[in-house]
Amino acid sequence: MANRITIPNRFASKRTLSTSTTAVDSVFLPVRNAQPVVRTMSILPTHASDAQKVFIPKKAYRTIIANTALTAIATSILLKVDVAGGHVIKGHTLTANDFLLIQTSDGLALKAISAVADVSASLWCDVTIVATGKALAVGYPVWVVRAVDVWSYTSGGTARVTFADLLAGDPGCPIVVRSTSNGSNNCDVLTTVEYVEP
Repeated sequence: MANRITIPNRFASKRTLSTSTTAVDSVFLPVRNAQPVVRTMSILPTHASDAQKVFIPKKAYRTIIANTALTAIATSILLKVDVAGGHVIKGHTLTANDFLLIQTSDGLALKAISAVADVSASLWCDVTIVATGKALAVGYPVWVVRAVDVWSYTSGGTARVTFADLLAGDPGCPIVVRSTSNGSNNCDVLTTVEYVEP
């Protein structure tokens, strides 16, 4: 059985309240080398189209940004690739269906990829995202969150639903919970994560 005694606060809960079609994210930061496990997620929707996503970054798909300076309005970033002139990162072919979890001056920001362009004879590919609104912290790891590592749920009604032991992340990696409402009502989500020491 995993020994959890040395993690003083092994449970963390966050409320994600979305009031519009603009997504609201709650980031569960990594705790040492502990594995984050979503123990419960309680969703109180007010519309059938209210939607939730859980993003599970994997340690295997971390890379770095090549740009030496990036401002809050930057939309083009260079990511380290496996083979020059391509867009394969740690064995995964990057697509516009993937996401990037980027360290900014105000914490981690999750951004969808809108375009991927190869750079001839270069070990970097050019990725287009929506501006983060915060300066990007160059030199920190960037997580490529593959489309297959995103859990999605659409309410389909207004009944409260609770999921137990929903997902487990990678040790030492964050988890992001994203909530979106239909635009005229609120969607309230309470997520509890346990950090389990390996």
